Amino acid sequence: MAYTITGRKCGTVRFIPDENGNIQSEQVSMKSRVTSTPLESGADINDHVIKDPKRFNISGTIIGGTSATEVLTAMRDKRDILTYTGRARIDNLVITSLSFDYGAKNKTGCTFKSIFQQVEITSAEVVEV
Repeated sequence: MAYTITGRKCGTVRFIPDENGNIQSEQVSMKSRVTSTPLESGADINDHVIKDPKRFNISGTIIGGTSATEVLTAMRDKRDILTYTGRARIDNLVITSLSFDYGAKNKTGCTFKSIFQQVEITSAEVVEV
């Protein structure tokens, strides 16, 4: 199975096991916050749920060269809007954290960890009055 991270500005990084690397773990995190209003009796009324944006973590290995690290770094630096396709498929992501570990076990590549956050894309609408 090939895993891909596709950006609108920076192109695509493909992870193909036994060729250029792989994704070792995917983690999706969804949180919500509940607002509350205290009453004089000491109880709280919960009156609204706010969904936080999805967070998505991946870790993997890059084999043979620096092209994937350069593209991932460019995606982060240019604030590219990304689509991840693997076991999960998530659109409208931005990289909020990216780290590389250049250990001795992988002399031509590295391991990496990336944290993404899903963004909501909106546009203005013009209405004649």
